[in-house]
Amino acid sequence: MNNKNVKYILIAVVVIIWGSIGYKIINGLASTQPFIPPVTNSITLKDTLIATDTFTLLADYPDPFLWQQNDTVQNNAPIIASKENSEAYNTQVSEPVLHNPPAVKYLGFIKNGKNKMAIILINEQEMTVKEKEKIDDIMILKIDYMLLSIKSHGNEYTIRLER
Repeated sequence: MNNKNVKYILIAVVVIIWGSIGYKIINGLASTQPFIPPVTNSITLKDTLIATDTFTLLADYPDPFLWQQNDTVQNNAPIIASKENSEAYNTQVSEPVLHNPPAVKYLGFIKNGKNKMAIILINEQEMTVKEKEKIDDIMILKIDYMLLSIKSHGNEYTIRLER
């Protein structure tokens, strides 16, 4: 067979296939008989058996997904008096000098290869810091995905990532 004969045969086959597809679509849409769904026995709620629970949940732990704003800073080390802040250093024990936790918010975590960086907010100023970096009197100790460990005035604090 030559190429012209093959071309005409293939055109005829394509027309027959598409014609049958079109016929089935038009014939399916032009149905005159209404569709009647089959009748089945319906089950009522009274017929079903509802089993009672045989267990109870013990939920006496805090929800890990509901962090409160006042839980963002945790003090991990005791507050002690220091030589620099006391007027006269002597052997008598005076009241310890209390330092408020620094106003640091942990906003994000960046990891580039082995380098870990944190996005923090100090005094309404956003900055990126690395581990072992010192800003004012705050030393960045450790950066994790959810926690940031800092040291300020000799005290260690752990700050959670804010969402």
